[in-house]
Amino acid sequence: MAELYPSDSELSALSATVDAGGLPHMTIAQSPFYIHRLKLENWLARALASNSNALRVYKDGDLTFGVRAGKFLDGDTVRNYAGASEQALTNNQTNYIYVIADGTLTVNTTGFPTPSTTPHIPLATILTATGEYDHDDVTDYRGRAFLSLCSGLTASDIAEALTFFAATDISGAEAETLTDTSNADALHVHDTAGIEAGAITDTEVNAAAAIAGSKLQALSLGANAGAIPSTGVANAHVADDAAIARSKLAQEAYATYLQGLCLCRQADGTPLPATAAGGSFGIDSGGWGTGTLKLKAEEANSNQKTDTLLVEFCLPPEYVDGAAVKLALSAKYNTAGSPTLTTKTIDVECYEGSGLGGVGADICATAAITLTDSWATCEFTITPTALVAGDMLQVLIQTDLVETGGVAAWAEIGKIRVACNIKG
Repeated sequence: MAELYPSDSELSALSATVDAGGLPHMTIAQSPFYIHRLKLENWLARALASNSNALRVYKDGDLTFGVRAGKFLDGDTVRNYAGASEQALTNNQTNYIYVIADGTLTVNTTGFPTPSTTPHIPLATILTATGEYDHDDVTDYRGRAFLSLCSGLTASDIAEALTFFAATDISGAEAETLTDTSNADALHVHDTAGIEAGAITDTEVNAAAAIAGSKLQALSLGANAGAIPSTGVANAHVADDAAIARSKLAQEAYATYLQGLCLCRQADGTPLPATAAGGSFGIDSGGWGTGTLKLKAEEANSNQKTDTLLVEFCLPPEYVDGAAVKLALSAKYNTAGSPTLTTKTIDVECYEGSGLGGVGADICATAAITLTDSWATCEFTITPTALVAGDMLQVLIQTDLVETGGVAAWAEIGKIRVACNIKG
């Protein structure tokens, strides 16, 4: 979009004047006219040679502006800005226009940023009103930056550096000792009064440094003073015979404990039979050469079969008191054909044994789960609120099949696992 100029009447008013920058304006009807033309061309050549057009903000619309291309220094790096046009302005506001160190053009209505925080070149401000602005509303700020950045270095930074070197006696032999590759820290000698506490950390000490034990800081392993952070000691740092309390160990979520199927019992505590009967599962070992051990319930055939078994599990010493506990059963229903099953569920009751012949309330929080004809994991959540390591859990597992089509179907359990959070 073309740059817009003042109106004809505004231009006519410039006749025979010279602006603040030394630009001569011709006199209307001047003769000979070419003398002024040559003066103007000479002035423009000298002005452009001084880079006055670099990064200049100009008007190219009622509420838009453009920026001429230019170069600037960012520390030791020369940045090339390609220029821009038709950049939007906010109406009825003072718009602050500047370029940051990476060459990004930025416009806001809050002001130029702090140079030490955001190194930048301020270009101009434009005051807009009622959907437009005049050329006189553009204020050039490029001179404030001298087209060069100090990469965030502030006057206070420079003053602090000068103060330091003014107060430091580096002269003669000391100055000659320091070269471009010198380690200034190694050449520095502290006052004989000693180094203040905390001035030297582990990273400043050479691995081969011979430091007397009397100079080392005492390490406190108390709960509130000098405690080692959670990531400060790894497994490789701990000796095999270190006496570490279980409570200090990392917690493992849902460690799994497999229960032997042959240890299961009937609900009344007697051993399971080989064949399911009387509301009790049977143990189907598969026989010699097969080893397909599983628990098999009674066959439901035009009737209902409800079978129950008892499992005991002692929470291990590594169990975290009150932490999560789950019972996971691998189970399904099996069939000799295509049964009609109106009910096919597996359910769990769990009781915390008192060790004195009594139990509390059922602490299984999961309702009965529907079985399918494929092996699946049925998870039951145990409420752990009052549980501690060493507690004996008495678990009753019950399957319920109702078959109405005259085709035998039965429940099977292939694996019983208890999962709980542990330490150690």
